[in-house]
Amino acid sequence: MRRAMPFLLLVLMFGCGPKLNDQSTLQVTAAEPQAKEVPAITSSQKVNISAKANGGQFDIYFFLKKDQTEVENNLAKAGPKLLATKLKASEAELSATVPANEAAIVLIHSADGKKVEV
Repeated sequence: MRRAMPFLLLVLMFGCGPKLNDQSTLQVTAAEPQAKEVPAITSSQKVNISAKANGGQFDIYFFLKKDQTEVENNLAKAGPKLLATKLKASEAELSATVPANEAAIVLIHSADGKKVEV
C-alpha cells in the first residue's frame, strides 16, 4: 500500500489574523506544476513552508499573487519577485513575510521532468 507524503505545510504565524495550517499531497511534473494560494489577511504574516518529495526532486517558488502571471511566464527571471525559492530539492523549508492584504502563491513542479509526489 502506498503512503501519501504531506506536500505542503503552511503555517501563518504572528499577528492577530487567522492562522492557516494546510497539508496537501500533489502529483507534479515539469509540464504540470501545482499551485496553492495563501489567502490575504489584514496584517503582514510570516509564512513557513515545508515540502517533502516521495521520490524525485522538485522546485518550489513562493511569491505574491499579484506577480503570478509574470513569475509563471518566466521563472528564470523571476528572482526579484520571489519571496522564497528552493530548486532541485527532495525536501524544502522556506520562510517569508507576506505583506498585509496580499495573497501569496506556492508553486511547485518537478525539477527533473519526472512525475513526483510531493
